[in-house]
Amino acid sequence: SPPRLHLRRKGGVRRTHTKQHRNTLTQVASAARAGISERSARRIEDSDALPSQRSARSWRTREDPLTEVWDAEVVPLLKTDALLNAVTLLEELQRRHPGEYDSTVLRTLQRRMRQWRAVHGAERDIYFAQEHRGLRRNGTENRLKPSGYKKTLSLP
Repeated sequence: SPPRLHLRRKGGVRRTHTKQHRNTLTQVASAARAGISERSARRIEDSDALPSQRSARSWRTREDPLTEVWDAEVVPLLKTDALLNAVTLLEELQRRHPGEYDSTVLRTLQRRMRQWRAVHGAERDIYFAQEHRGLRRNGTENRLKPSGYKKTLSLP
């Protein structure tokens, strides 16, 4: 195995790197290959645990922009027509409240609508896959026949 090098980083955190690790892609190239930003790659590398192993946060990162209008305006619109699109609702909110809701609220509105529909929306249809049994392939005509079918038809 390649020799280990011990490097000190900010805050006195001791990191172990191998020569093999240092000779691979740069952090920018590795982040691009993984499909994440360079900042996220740096944060993941500096962290003690992977993002999937950390506990979920229990606080909001910003205030909900829809708190004032959700119960008073959006929910009644959803009750009248549950199939309304989030873009249509956002355009209606922008018409009623000019300058207050820009396009950055769209994703928040989509999430809130999905949560509302899961609890209060219409029932969803359930489909069960049907399994067709009892069919066999007829070698001469290359057609499917029911297994109980014995009679052969002769064509003129």
